[in-house]
Amino acid sequence: MPWTLYTHTDASAPVLNGTRGSLIALLDACLVSGYGAKAGAGWTKPFTATHKAAFRMGSGLLRSFVLVDQATPSQSAEGEVRLYESMTDISTGESPTTKVHARGSATNDSTPIAWWLVGDDRSFAFAATYAPGIPQLFTSFACGEFRSFVPNDLYACLAIGRHTPGDNSQTSEPCAQLSDLGNLSAFRLARDCVGIAKDRVVTAPRTGYKCSYGDGPLEFPNPADGSLVLTPIMLETTDSVGVVLRGVVRGLWASCHKTATIPFTVGDTVSGTGSSAGRTFLCIGRCASYNSTTLQGWWFLETSDTVERN
Repeated sequence: MPWTLYTHTDASAPVLNGTRGSLIALLDACLVSGYGAKAGAGWTKPFTATHKAAFRMGSGLLRSFVLVDQATPSQSAEGEVRLYESMTDISTGESPTTKVHARGSATNDSTPIAWWLVGDDRSFAFAATYAPGIPQLFTSFACGEFRSFVPNDLYACLAIGRHTPGDNSQTSEPCAQLSDLGNLSAFRLARDCVGIAKDRVVTAPRTGYKCSYGDGPLEFPNPADGSLVLTPIMLETTDSVGVVLRGVVRGLWASCHKTATIPFTVGDTVSGTGSSAGRTFLCIGRCASYNSTTLQGWWFLETSDTVERN
């Protein structure tokens, strides 16, 4: 299936809010059933229960299951997310990862939230405006295959989200954790680079060119060529063989520019040039630095069917 952008502005798009089950309904529409003129991304949903669903990748070497549980969390806007290598029912599976936390809204009510999801039958990345009064602030998580540097990597699957359940603050987002090495428990990989140790934590997610939180040192546009410079999230782990640069998250990019110099707004699109010719990107907002309310750099989703596959 092609890499596709799904968004709240599409005709017949599902409505996302902070009520229990809303996030699962959105994932079902985007990943499985489709809506309006858009087909689903090619996943299946083999097991369900009240406010729970197990989604399975449509292709890839492992074809992991992603269990999303909106019944258990105390806050209705939240979901617990785990990877399983196999499942036999909604409650039973092999090799689960430690749960991470996904959140569709800052408020546990029916207030609609702007959202975006990009994905194919291997993985997806999700982002939503975190609160209606702060349109630049977003919440996010990603699941499925990552682009691995290991040839024929059977276990190149991840789940990344928030590390703290029941936390309404913006400081629990994956982007905020990129420079907070004490709270990386929400970057989970199925196994290590040699395929033996299970449920591995990413010890140091990296962004390129001196960039942290999507906030870098470059002027905008880059004075050398007039370009926007973006970086993917790279996954560094400490495995039995030592420190490993395992791969990159598919479809999620951060800016390398000084935030104050970037004239973007949420929803803006940009086209790649040079080595990124043919790629398109959507601006989803800014994260907040860890333990702070200070908004940091801009983040983007890759929206064209140019995302690398294993």
